[in-house]
Amino acid sequence: FEAEGKRIAFDICPVNIIMNVLAEKLGEPYDDKGDFARAGNVDEDLLQALNQLDYYNQAPPKSLGLEWVQEHVNPLLELYHLSVEDQLRTFVEHVAIQIYTLSRKNDLKSVLITGGGVYNAFLMERLNSLHPNIWTLGSDELIEFKEAMVFAFLAYLRLNDCVNVLSSVTGAKNDHVSGRIFAGDC
Repeated sequence: FEAEGKRIAFDICPVNIIMNVLAEKLGEPYDDKGDFARAGNVDEDLLQALNQLDYYNQAPPKSLGLEWVQEHVNPLLELYHLSVEDQLRTFVEHVAIQIYTLSRKNDLKSVLITGGGVYNAFLMERLNSLHPNIWTLGSDELIEFKEAMVFAFLAYLRLNDCVNVLSSVTGAKNDHVSGRIFAGDC
């Protein structure tokens, strides 16, 4: 989204990096359509602890990585000694609340949803229950190839000496053109 004339982008919250690990504990690579989460119950104490993580109060630019998840989220999940289904259900609620909160705070009228979370029908139901009629699902191509398309676009910008690093997104001191061009034999 844009704020004060600047493009703003950041990780809202971890999603599949947590949910896939939990689903693996139940013998599946991911929670197909969110069925495991749907079978669980929300633990209000865990939900409150997740929603109070300091990350959510930080101003952008900001980013989440595996290390942050391992340091801040995994210990909370272990602390509450819940079934995997209850952990998944609580985490889905957490994700929905974080995405909803951001959309309301920034008065967004339409949100394009991409990434593997789109395939989690239960997560999408929870989003719709909190804030109906603003979610637009990306096409299969956009969902599956978003990162490849973004990096191709960054390369296109670089080849044309156009800014491809925004300080409002990365935290760099200035917007700039980044990347090196190597010409070689093909």
